[in-house]
Amino acid sequence: MDLQIERSPPLKPTPITEASPLSSSFNGDSVNHAVYKQCMKNHAAAIGGHAVDGCGEFLPSAVPSSYACAACGCHRNFHRRVLPIVNDHRQPPLLPSTRQKKRARTKFTEEQKLSMKELSEKLGWRMQKGDAAMVEIACRDMGVDQSVFKVWMHNNKHIFVQGSSSRRAGGGGKETSPSSNS
Repeated sequence: MDLQIERSPPLKPTPITEASPLSSSFNGDSVNHAVYKQCMKNHAAAIGGHAVDGCGEFLPSAVPSSYACAACGCHRNFHRRVLPIVNDHRQPPLLPSTRQKKRARTKFTEEQKLSMKELSEKLGWRMQKGDAAMVEIACRDMGVDQSVFKVWMHNNKHIFVQGSSSRRAGGGGKETSPSSNS
């Protein structure tokens, strides 16, 4: 059996002229000029391979409404689109986590700390709905907001409550109290 392979005649080189940039509207307020470069169409996709035709740049055909390349015949969408960088002097948007100030830490006087500790012990280190009036009056007298007191009580419960294991002591069963200096 003798196989004959037919070869097509070599293509004549087509002179490449500078393609006019095609314009498209972006958000309706400005015009970006896109240039379509090399053809990326895979002509061997049907047989599971990869082969591009080597067309270097999209050349618009003579028909203005056609999006076919005059050089390779492929649709314009197969050609790599390049948008020029336009400097429109706008400020880039700030990322949410950048340049934000930290929240100021609340500073308590020793008198406020002692009053909050006494109130917390009186409440059993838990805020109950029935104690709302007493907490409101005490917070007003101390000059501390109720939500700030609630956070302070939550943050300092493990320091003052006796009988619980201390996280700061490594949890090894050794109890520490703030008054002991050993």
